[in-house]
Amino acid sequence: MPSDQDRPDLERHLRDVVTRYARRMDWGNHGDEAIEAKIEVTELSVVATKGVVRVTCAGHGRLSGGHGGRIARSRFSMGGRPREKAALERQLITMLGRGLVTRLADMARSAR
Repeated sequence: MPSDQDRPDLERHLRDVVTRYARRMDWGNHGDEAIEAKIEVTELSVVATKGVVRVTCAGHGRLSGGHGGRIARSRFSMGGRPREKAALERQLITMLGRGLVTRLADMARSAR
């Protein structure tokens, strides 16, 4: 999460999403070599105006070692009712995690 926000619930949700989808991905044949990635949420903002809340979530991920060294970036923004703010945040965190894991797996496969 961004350094100015302490959201252990969303951090735990992102960790669960990334772990679940990382197991499903084809990371390519790298033998016994472990593939490590770092995923960071760079923005999580909520703006409320006249009965509408807009949640924006952005982040990036990077493979460590000699697996491409490129950065995968993603950004999502959605609006909804103010009472659905928590659900929107979780949905955007899910979309961000899935998108970054998918792109990182693609980068790892192409780096072989």
